[in-house]
Amino acid sequence: MNARCFYLMVSWVMFPGSLFAARSLVESTFTQVINDVNVTAPAGKSTKPARVAEIFKSPDLLRTGRESRAEMVAADKTLTRVGANTVFSFEPKGRTIDLEEGSVLFHSPSGKGGGTIRTKAASASVLGTTLIVATTANGGFKALVMEGKGLVRLPNGDYRVLQAGQMVFVLPGATKFGPLLDINLDKLVKGSRLVNGFESQLPSVDRIAQAVARQARLIAAGGAVDTGLLVGNYATQTEVRVVDNTTLERVVQTPLQVALRTDTTIASSILNPVQSFLDPTPAVVLGVDQTVFRGFAGQNITLTSPTVDLSTVTGTGTTEFDILASGTLDIQNSVSFSGNATGAYTFQINSVDGTTIAPGSTLTVNNLGDFELNSGASMSYVNVSFQNLSGGVGIDSSANLSLSGGTASGSFINLQGQNVDLNGTALSAVLSSVRMT
Repeated sequence: MNARCFYLMVSWVMFPGSLFAARSLVESTFTQVINDVNVTAPAGKSTKPARVAEIFKSPDLLRTGRESRAEMVAADKTLTRVGANTVFSFEPKGRTIDLEEGSVLFHSPSGKGGGTIRTKAASASVLGTTLIVATTANGGFKALVMEGKGLVRLPNGDYRVLQAGQMVFVLPGATKFGPLLDINLDKLVKGSRLVNGFESQLPSVDRIAQAVARQARLIAAGGAVDTGLLVGNYATQTEVRVVDNTTLERVVQTPLQVALRTDTTIASSILNPVQSFLDPTPAVVLGVDQTVFRGFAGQNITLTSPTVDLSTVTGTGTTEFDILASGTLDIQNSVSFSGNATGAYTFQINSVDGTTIAPGSTLTVNNLGDFELNSGASMSYVNVSFQNLSGGVGIDSSANLSLSGGTASGSFINLQGQNVDLNGTALSAVLSSVRMT
């Protein structure tokens, strides 16, 4: 896969943070040269093939041909990989990179890789530990963070903080951003020659693998959907063109996406309507197969209310209500969840990065059908009791599940994880099952 093409998936996570100014980047030493890579002196006075161990420095111009690429390392250990069909140079001062066309990968152990990226019609500061920058046909560019977090800042001060797997378009004119998108890192890593097309591995390969695994947990927990579409080379402030071989579609920032990027606290029995989605809500708005969500959504959710009343959001005509955290869920005390569901119904609490419950707490569910607690991370609870007065209890971890003391009671009990350790927890049900995946 050419590094300029990115597989789109839709998920909804963003972590705030701060990054600091980086050292100057005006020259680097070639460590690998593949196929047609040439260095042109200022004003086109001379052109010569790039060679390993030689220094590439401002104001020389680097040009790669088809199926060609180069790797360079600077004195501050910043690694720069230049993709095929790319025209690239360093500015004489500071940390400014002119990218006339093509794609570049930056890695810096200090988290200050990149710098100010200038293209034909845009300029922005792009910082991060490992990131890819690729030009767009209209003169702007798109920036993707592969691990950790990154910062993209426009000259007017507007900025976006990106976490691993997120990409943003810098639009022509460099005064506006396109939408913030999530990219399938697994597909990108496997298909990108900027990642895999060199003799040496990226120094951040283990952290990229961790980011890929986290995305997999996000997808498994229902917080993201792999659309199978490729991000195109055109964007506006609200739309991005994507392609699935023959069909062009548009992706927009939906209220559900915004909710799943927002930390929140459930401090009263009535859920915040801004983050509640009572009608079946498409998790993907692409005109293709859609995942439907109905429930309460947030990024990192803290629950402090002793009661949660779902009677107004459950009942005839609906079959499920979810509380979904695209990050972590922290239950700080005993909680009673109640509703007025009839017939076959499911109430789920889902988190991507783990659900914590205060030791000694009791989670009670009534008139909400079967209760499921699901997480993409390990779960460990001490003296926590789960009781469903109107259905079964399911606790499912994609990793390890440990229950020490406490009880679980319902019409059935289903416990699942890679390893399940009960440690004296009492199970009370007509049918109980423990499954280790």
